[in-house]
Amino acid sequence: PERDKFVTVLPTAEQQALHAPMARRRQLVTMLVAERQRLAISHKAARPSIETLIKAIREQLDTVEARLASHIDRHHAELAHQLASVRGIGPATSATLIADVPELGALS
Repeated sequence: PERDKFVTVLPTAEQQALHAPMARRRQLVTMLVAERQRLAISHKAARPSIETLIKAIREQLDTVEARLASHIDRHHAELAHQLASVRGIGPATSATLIADVPELGALS
């Protein structure tokens, strides 16, 4: 019917719980890219500091990604499995889609 085009699927509580770690993951990736670019053009005296920061960001990113994977395994395993069957969809894209597209799997 006509009204169906106005229906908005709200994210579940589990999807809402993914938003904060997904946002943090995006921030960490942005920081990691910036530091790697700095490293490429930095003076050798600055490199140890930048390398230390890159290592710390990478560790934080690993922690956030592990939490995301755990949450998805607990709450969205079936949907994640379906998404993973699509060529080119990996864990990061799958998590992003689950978190940011609440209607995924809910609409026909």
